[in-house]
Amino acid sequence: MERLQRMHDSGLLKEVVITNSVTHADGKLPSFLKKRYDIIHCHFGVEAKQLQHLKEFLNVIFVTSFHGYDISKFVKDHGDDVYRELFLNGDFFLPVSDFFKKRLISLGCSESKVRIHYMGIRTEGFPFIDRPFQFSQNIRILSIGRLVAKKGFEYGIKAVAQLIQKYPQIQYTIVGEGEEEGRLKDLVSSLRLENHVCLLGQKVHDEVEALVAVSDIVLVPSVTSDKGDEEGIPTALKEAMISGMPVVSTYHAGIPELVIDGESGFLVEQRDVQGLAQRLSHLIEDPELCRKMGQAGRKRIIEKFELKQLSKELVDIYLSLLNGQSKSKGQGNAKSQRHYSHV
Repeated sequence: MERLQRMHDSGLLKEVVITNSVTHADGKLPSFLKKRYDIIHCHFGVEAKQLQHLKEFLNVIFVTSFHGYDISKFVKDHGDDVYRELFLNGDFFLPVSDFFKKRLISLGCSESKVRIHYMGIRTEGFPFIDRPFQFSQNIRILSIGRLVAKKGFEYGIKAVAQLIQKYPQIQYTIVGEGEEEGRLKDLVSSLRLENHVCLLGQKVHDEVEALVAVSDIVLVPSVTSDKGDEEGIPTALKEAMISGMPVVSTYHAGIPELVIDGESGFLVEQRDVQGLAQRLSHLIEDPELCRKMGQAGRKRIIEKFELKQLSKELVDIYLSLLNGQSKSKGQGNAKSQRHYSHV
């Protein structure tokens, strides 16, 4: 929503429509689709697969962003050919990581139609926090995300369990809700970690920002779930890094494109409980390294994941597609103002 508003304010976009649905209960198209649009940009391949008929019906350029489950679990459930028609009919595809770009190409999407487009965050809304990293009294570790298998929180809990004897001052907070909540609570109980691990449930954004401000290390133990579900690049991880918090995470999906192992954080193999524990211990024992990694992480976000820059890149992609279309029709340059619909 915010990036589209920025595009509109720039004057490049004449009209932007954002919707979660393009049909009414009676099957009719909503009134906004009766207008003339140049581009429909559909987020998630599953929705694009269902809506690809709009390309011909409305005579538009059809762009699809792939985010995570749509290029992982959905493909596992429905087969490698599930997007064959979309790959043929769609004009352009924007995976949120190089990891997913390679996946799209391996599934049969033409490489010429694919470009990585990261999801950005507002850097000006997240000031750098100069943390003291004084671990003698408190060690505050934070995880944020839906309580689902691909987040790997069970491995984070088990890693913390290995550290309690050496660092009894550890407090591990997990923010979020989801289907794994009961199982995670049972795990905390079975490991007798009630005094060290807190599942806070869902929190509003301001509350999450407050927790980020008082935490020392962000733990992101993501895994490919048994059902094949995978992450994109977690927004919560970006927001922790922009604040200057060091990271312990895994070699999972697009995360290594954000976290550079040994520079802006530490990465271990998925489900490696001992590796997570060792990297957490490494940071606890070296406050100066925490500071350096925190600063490097913030720099990484500003350079590669800043919302303003990525919004500009998206406009450039749109205009390039429109210019290509105009030239193929012998119409010269594309107009300076265009209509776009996001679904």
